[in-house]
Amino acid sequence: MKVVWIHSFDRQANKNAGVFMFQLMDALKSRGIVIDELYTGKITPFNLIPNVLRFRKVTKEYDIIHAQYGSGCGLLTAFLKGFKILTLRGSDWYVSKKSDSVSSYVHTRLAVLMTKLSLCKYNRIITMSDKMASEIRQSFPNLKIEIDSVMDGIDLNKFSPKIRKEERNKIDKFDDNSPWILFSSVAEKNPLKRFDLAQKAFLLAQKEMPNLQLKFMNGVSHENVPDFIACCDVILLTSTHEGWPNIIKEGLALNIPFVSTDVSDLKNISQSEESCTVVEENKNEEIMASELSQGIIKAIRIKDNNLLDFSKLTLPMSMDGIVNQIITIYESKEYIK
Repeated sequence: MKVVWIHSFDRQANKNAGVFMFQLMDALKSRGIVIDELYTGKITPFNLIPNVLRFRKVTKEYDIIHAQYGSGCGLLTAFLKGFKILTLRGSDWYVSKKSDSVSSYVHTRLAVLMTKLSLCKYNRIITMSDKMASEIRQSFPNLKIEIDSVMDGIDLNKFSPKIRKEERNKIDKFDDNSPWILFSSVAEKNPLKRFDLAQKAFLLAQKEMPNLQLKFMNGVSHENVPDFIACCDVILLTSTHEGWPNIIKEGLALNIPFVSTDVSDLKNISQSEESCTVVEENKNEEIMASELSQGIIKAIRIKDNNLLDFSKLTLPMSMDGIVNQIITIYESKEYIK
């Protein structure tokens, strides 16, 4: 079986672009799946047709053509010949409710439109979350394509429970027992992450717990990410939308609870885990900030008095488990020529 992955992640411009996709690719290759990759570059109305013709020539030898993103990448791949799979990751499906410029406003809507126009051209669709899969079915009730929910996997050997005090000593070299609240994104200025909402929630919680500290992962090297997350008590996520936030998966693997807006499948987890909170979207951000702050306080109090164990949640998130799901999809009878 020969598979080609088509993607739009420019690793020369950003070495971390599509990092979780490439980790999955490496894991699949280690299991004997032959995968080549093709980078689309920036797709525009002017170069779409030439790129389709060029890609048709090089993809005709493959059993499976797997687009790793919607938008322009998904639209280009939709016009290729062969058995096609589309993975949707979040920002290629969700329209941004907040934009920092007119061009960003137009771009996000055009990107999602291209995704929607391409869906019917695929033989199978993969989404990051059950919520996203359900939304696609509701939006396109006549779409007769199987939709699988398969998130990006995490390395449970790397992300495994640690002792907070020991990890903090590695960083600060002194005894700091104050609760750390980790903001979920390094992109504080990204309007989709709503740092202003997170800051409001933190300041409200700090009034009740003055020793709270708000932490960021800016400058933390990739290999030190597990140790840094293990230093924290709660992960705070305030995004307008997410596919399946990797920082939350990694935190759960380290037994760190989360407080979040209603994105992805996090509500399902919060309904079974008292230490985790999901706040419904509300036009009044003051109400959301208040509810998020109470979630922070509740999580810290529960964590202080209980030994949390989220292993039953994270086992299905393991890289091995995700690889098995992808291989099952690839080896389905539908794909045998």
